[in-house]
Amino acid sequence: MIVLLDAIVFQNLFIEKNGGGNRLICGNQSCKYEFCWICLGPWESHGSSWYNCNRFNEYDAKKARDDQERSRAALQRYLHYYKRYHNHHESLRLE
Repeated sequence: MIVLLDAIVFQNLFIEKNGGGNRLICGNQSCKYEFCWICLGPWESHGSSWYNCNRFNEYDAKKARDDQERSRAALQRYLHYYKRYHNHHESLRLE
């Protein structure tokens, strides 16, 4: 069994996460703050999304758009050269 441990320091407390969802509750008896492990924001704004932080991340969105654009450009390049290869192959066949 593989166990992944992550740790953060929150309100001068060392918090260790060992599996489970992203909703954490501060162990300080006087605090009991519920927060998201990913963004450390209040859990109230996350709704029932236990395993994914639903906050919009501009960096991740830009990276996804850039990855998509690179994939599209790679496909266009491939198709360009494939058409050239195919046309050359057909012209050799017709000779």
